[in-house]
Amino acid sequence: MGVELVANILIHGGDSVLLWPLAALIAASLALGGRVRAAITWCAAVMGVLGMVGLSKLAHLGWGLHLDAPDFDALSGHAAGAALVYPVLADLLLVRAALGCWRAGMCLACGASVLLACVLVLRCEHTAAEAAAGWGLGALASSAYLARYPAPVSSPRTLYAGALILLLCFTARLIQHPAPDLFLVRASLALSGRQRPYAWSKNLKRTQCSAHLLRNSCAAPIDLVQRY
Repeated sequence: MGVELVANILIHGGDSVLLWPLAALIAASLALGGRVRAAITWCAAVMGVLGMVGLSKLAHLGWGLHLDAPDFDALSGHAAGAALVYPVLADLLLVRAALGCWRAGMCLACGASVLLACVLVLRCEHTAAEAAAGWGLGALASSAYLARYPAPVSSPRTLYAGALILLLCFTARLIQHPAPDLFLVRASLALSGRQRPYAWSKNLKRTQCSAHLLRNSCAAPIDLVQRY
């Protein structure tokens, strides 16, 4: 029971409804603190990660892009987002803390993102290659940003208030299961000209969930097809 609860918290910790508002909050905090260039760079990093994850999913759903050797369909958005957002958020929140506390907080943020990636694999949400590639993309982006723009001496209080509000909203969502992004499925069909998207290979849980969404949202049922 306790292990399952921790797993659910980690999984939901990578939800886009939590991560991307947090990313926007970080950008607003930087801008309000007079660090406009850092805010612009941060937004570019977020959009870059989002774009690469989205493109990889579109490529698979619409055109069946797949790598057999590592069993890879698309980048994990949960793993990429967690590895990108949480270290930067921890850096800003712990800017006034002692060096030991700062290091512990950064290790906790990075460790949580690694655990999230592992849980995604163990619960068959992603293959190991997908989770690792997503985490690596997010970690690379956050590391590059922090190397260029470490946290300032002080952070606006709006960051703390906003983080608390988002944490409360996140807690209320723990009992809900994150749904796949139907927009990506529809976009892949529109761009590729297909009537049916390619299924996620060797990922029965994700395939069945996507098929359920499609059948409930389209006038005519759409069945997911396996790759040949």
